[in-house]
Amino acid sequence: LPRNQKPKMLKHKSKDVLTQLSDIDYLREKVERERAVRNGAHKLAETVASEILYLEALKAMHIANQRVAHFSASLQNAKLLAQSKRFEGCSSSKTSPRKEVKDNSNGSTSSSSSYFGQLQLTNIQIPVNYSRAFIDEAIKRHQKKLPNTRLAVFISAKLMHDKQIIELLDTELKCIPPNSHSLDFDQIIKFDQVPHDFTMELDLWCL
Repeated sequence: LPRNQKPKMLKHKSKDVLTQLSDIDYLREKVERERAVRNGAHKLAETVASEILYLEALKAMHIANQRVAHFSASLQNAKLLAQSKRFEGCSSSKTSPRKEVKDNSNGSTSSSSSYFGQLQLTNIQIPVNYSRAFIDEAIKRHQKKLPNTRLAVFISAKLMHDKQIIELLDTELKCIPPNSHSLDFDQIIKFDQVPHDFTMELDLWCL
């Protein structure tokens, strides 16, 4: 985002991450926010002179693009679900009785509850095996006293439930020289609301 523009705080806060997947207003604000981040990162990449800042801008743009795509898909699903519920409401009888499920522990009306926990990922280590062509290129560049080819890498972590992405986080960007034999990410990736039947997808990206 531009320096004089602060990111908008989300007005709609749902009770849990699964409820957020059906909250149309929340998802619409998330899409708009990530689009603003993507546009700001694109402007930064076009004007910045520093290599590391340029790579950071590309990384931010890439992550924002992924989030826009995922939140847009969730928004579309939420709209279809809302339309389906309205259709069912119109077709059902207005005089049909509604049943309430009583919780035997306190007698109050209850709904299907979800249990959430916390998940932390840290100390991710990935071995690196360079191709012969990459090693030869690095040797030639060293002999000609040219800057060595580096790998700018980061990891994105997708927390998923029922084939839908709940949250997408990423690690810091690391520049790895050719003589490194492993990619080490010691930054903690923390998910605060994790359903018991979650799936996790880790992606390694190289710029």
